[in-house]
Amino acid sequence: ADVLAMREPHDIAVEMPGESESNATPDSSAPSPSPPPTVTFEQAAALLAPPYLKSSVATFEKPSAIQAQAWPLAFRGYDMVGIAKTGSGKTLAFALPAIAHVVSCRAREESGEVPKPASPLKFLALAPTRELCTQIAGVVDG
Repeated sequence: ADVLAMREPHDIAVEMPGESESNATPDSSAPSPSPPPTVTFEQAAALLAPPYLKSSVATFEKPSAIQAQAWPLAFRGYDMVGIAKTGSGKTLAFALPAIAHVVSCRAREESGEVPKPASPLKFLALAPTRELCTQIAGVVDG
């Protein structure tokens, strides 16, 4: 019920692999196997534990709606598509899990746990315009 109470006003629908589309709609009363949203930074503490991630959100009061739902999915390695308005926090919704993934991959490679791949590419963000690419790079580099 709490999950639906968060998702419904923000028009959030989550469809997990193998889940019927009827269970993914915000007004569904069926329980969803998707991870619940993290509506506070306290709930997201384990996801945002590394200092370089904590500092990225230090000035915000709480995760935005897209961050609240995206982080539990993306930090668990699920592919996802997030659609939200300009200024809604989409960039940090995908960039923080991506940065954590890159850092984790590099650490495993440097420790010898996994071999270094031929390509160093771990994360690719595509955007439809150069302006948006520059904006995303500014947020990620910031």
